[in-house]
Amino acid sequence: MPVTDGDIIRATIEGSLADGTIVQNRKTFQVSAVGEIGDTAVKTNVKTWVETLYGFLITETPVGVVLEPADVTVVVWNEVTGQWETDQNLGSYSPTDSFANASEQLPNQCAAFCVASTARPKSKGRIFTFPWGEDRQDSGVIISAALTNLVLFATQYITEQPIADDDLISGVVREAADLFLAFTTVEARLAHSVGGARWWAYRTSVLYGPVGRSQEERAVAPMRAPPLFRMKGVSTNGTYSGSHRRVPEDHRDDVH
Repeated sequence: MPVTDGDIIRATIEGSLADGTIVQNRKTFQVSAVGEIGDTAVKTNVKTWVETLYGFLITETPVGVVLEPADVTVVVWNEVTGQWETDQNLGSYSPTDSFANASEQLPNQCAAFCVASTARPKSKGRIFTFPWGEDRQDSGVIISAALTNLVLFATQYITEQPIADDDLISGVVREAADLFLAFTTVEARLAHSVGGARWWAYRTSVLYGPVGRSQEERAVAPMRAPPLFRMKGVSTNGTYSGSHRRVPEDHRDDVH
């Protein structure tokens, strides 16, 4: 069934880890189209977007991680229930990225993630990477090549996907309102450190908003600020299984 301008597309991104853990992210797009876009074209371009996203982390992600087939749906706002609900299932797509890191995997709890902002300060999106290989760090500090790839991953997260003369716009819907908000900027973070390792925040933008020299520098170099976390042991926040702390924004879209 075709989609039209203004429709909200929600794609599941699912992966399986070497230990059998199943992990998921959700990704939301808004259709920007002159006419109709067929469901096959939507699924094909979601697949392209996902493969581009995780393609930036081929050398970071262990060989035992597999991107699995996942669903693409159209969601609509239900005025009666006050919730976003599935209106139609467009079918599934099958990503083909093949990961290449052969080193021992870091713990599942060491999860890089991206937080994307919108024009509404409290409405943000979040997406997690898969765990990385141990050789992506050196003496507890993430190597520069991995950080560069993480910035590329973050930039793709807020990038729209063209479909001929139409687009899938990357953003989020508000959890409690009939409103879609496009992403403007994104910050990439490494969620945890183990044994006092240093992890840094990075920022980048592809929408050419108020981006100054300092922000451009942050796309290729660590922020000049204390590390985000200096923690020993493991926390449940940011892991790929079990319960999670509620996202402080007014929605929980794009959260695995």
